[in-house]
Amino acid sequence: MSSKINLPKLNKGQFSLFLAEKSTGILLKLDDTRHLGEGDFYAVFNSIEEAEVFARNAMATKQGVECWIRDEEGEAVRTLRE
Repeated sequence: MSSKINLPKLNKGQFSLFLAEKSTGILLKLDDTRHLGEGDFYAVFNSIEEAEVFARNAMATKQGVECWIRDEEGEAVRTLRE
């Protein structure tokens, strides 16, 4: 079974953040449930600093989570792990 992940379309200077279970790599929705093909699995920010603050707060409150931050071209610019 394969599923296609659609990355969000971002404006110049925006960043998207993705959360995943560190042990499995499974994407998480913003409500902390596993992304199984439905619902938003990312957040969009207008600066990398805002995205990093969100990521650090998420990792402080959720165990076993890692975060990726991507730029408007879909390139990974930061990976944050515990």
